[in-house]
Amino acid sequence: MTSLHVDRDGPVWTIRLDRPHVRNSLDPATAGALALTWREIDADPDVRAAVLTGTAGSFCAGADLRAVADPGSALKLLEAALLGPTTIGVPVVAAVNGGCFGGGCFGGGMSLLLACDLRIAASGARFGTQAARMGLYPFGAVSALTREIGTAAAADRLLTGRHFDATEAAALGIVGRVCAPEDLTADAHTAAVIAGNAPVTVAAIKRTYTAEHRRALAAERAAALAVLATDDAREGAQAFLQRRPPQFRGR
Repeated sequence: MTSLHVDRDGPVWTIRLDRPHVRNSLDPATAGALALTWREIDADPDVRAAVLTGTAGSFCAGADLRAVADPGSALKLLEAALLGPTTIGVPVVAAVNGGCFGGGCFGGGMSLLLACDLRIAASGARFGTQAARMGLYPFGAVSALTREIGTAAAADRLLTGRHFDATEAAALGIVGRVCAPEDLTADAHTAAVIAGNAPVTVAAIKRTYTAEHRRALAAERAAALAVLATDDAREGAQAFLQRRPPQFRGR
């Protein structure tokens, strides 16, 4: 069964994650399909904008640790999937229809959200990254969140792992606006407006403002690999799968 759906409507592609039983988290097959979709978008000169959303009350929960035996070995594939919007010239609009969470070896749904160019959330959406609670590293979320909302506010969310609602996300600037759930699809049609603009200009603007993010990922990648090599990372993943509190040893 396909867990990723792509609808092509002229110059706008809509990508929908469809693994509702695991809150649209990414197994290797879905991560591979999403990474391939980003490459296809970037290679097609007729695509001018994309919309990314989820199904059944979830946006994305990041990596599916049940399907990833070794989070470290999945780093490259997950990076291409979750951070793909930062590498392409086409703007991506995130339509956050529900939970945007994540632990794993990434900030999960938060990493994917922050990689997108414009972000719209349904009023019931909730956000957070639990990597610190799991002994893992929120790769892709640290530098982006710090840059966008400031060190103190980012540290509050990253170090505690607490969840927050759409109103708070909008006040911080993590999402651009909040709408009623029934209006989310219409509001995401911002992509159609972008698609009508000059593609060379749009790509140049995006290339400029994503340059810092892409440079910062090198340092984050090294930090993620170091954390994933620890006993605490293995304990955190096992505790999550076994539904028990982790016992961290600081090594």
